[in-house]
Amino acid sequence: MGSIDHIEQLETYIKDLGDEIKNVKKASDYLKLIEQFQDEVRRTSTTLTQSEAKLQLIQGIVESKLALFQATANNIDSKQQSIEQSQSNIIAGLAELKQFLEKSEKGMISSFIEINKLMNETQSSVISELKTVKDENEAQIKMLTKTNKIFFRVNLTFVIIVVGMLIFLLGR
Repeated sequence: MGSIDHIEQLETYIKDLGDEIKNVKKASDYLKLIEQFQDEVRRTSTTLTQSEAKLQLIQGIVESKLALFQATANNIDSKQQSIEQSQSNIIAGLAELKQFLEKSEKGMISSFIEINKLMNETQSSVISELKTVKDENEAQIKMLTKTNKIFFRVNLTFVIIVVGMLIFLLGR
């Protein structure tokens, strides 16, 4: 058999081998952990890649919506400018209409004054003409009344003469 030194050396080797086995086992555990970590990193990387794709899609949507919003804002601005221009045109038209109405009002007032004057003058002349016609009619009525009275008297005289002649002739 061997010597104690060999045995001790062998024990040392065994112990070293046991330590090495423990170290290899720890290294194996570390490798497993590293592999698990790498799997986790791969899964995280895949998730991050998917998230990046989603974020790019969302960014595209947001950019499209922003472009649409900007186009809408531009349309609103142009419509607002158009409305403001229309308002300006309407205000200018109303100002012109107001001036025209004021001129027309002054013209109508002066026309009414002229018509009123003419009517007053015409009324005076018509009233004087009516008075003249009335006076002439009254004069004609008086003359006709006198003529009728004369005719009545003449007719009455003729009737009396005729009746008297009839009585005379009958009495004979």
